[in-house]
Amino acid sequence: MADLVNWYNQTIREYPWPILTASEFVFRFLAIHPFQDGNGRLGRALFILALLQSDDPYCRTIVPYIALDRHIEQNRSIYYATLHRCADGKFSANPKKYDLEPLAWFMVKTFKDALTDIPLYRKRYDDLQALSESARSVLDCFRSLPEKRLTVAEIARELPIPRRTIQYALKVLTEKAFVQRLGMGAGTRYQLVF
Repeated sequence: MADLVNWYNQTIREYPWPILTASEFVFRFLAIHPFQDGNGRLGRALFILALLQSDDPYCRTIVPYIALDRHIEQNRSIYYATLHRCADGKFSANPKKYDLEPLAWFMVKTFKDALTDIPLYRKRYDDLQALSESARSVLDCFRSLPEKRLTVAEIARELPIPRRTIQYALKVLTEKAFVQRLGMGAGTRYQLVF
């Protein structure tokens, strides 16, 4: 790990292509596999951190606003197959024995795909700004309990808002895809959309 960190600290400043440096860094980290669990999540976080630490102003400016890790997770099987292809499933202490080109292409495509989400984020931001105060309160209730599926009655216990206002707020939040409706009638529950 010390050799990897030293390599990274030297390379991130000297190499003009931060996506390639970040890709190699993550691959080498995953090949070492330093932890019992969580290497994949940490690897994705390190990829983003490497882009943020690069001297490339474009990466430092745009990376905080795109969901690279979500795109990697959505293509998890391709990601793992690509990682396997780079090393043929074998660890080597010599990083030059790895073929990192497939991973570099995967990460470049992931970055490009994440950039296509920007109009969606703009629309979600505009939709959020257009919400009424009561709809925002209901949405905040879901944000404070993100793992829960809530009924109108449960929301009413949490907020000092009339039940009818909560129902209207839920209709708006569902239409704008901030929450999803699950079930019908008395068993209806709502859940935050991630």
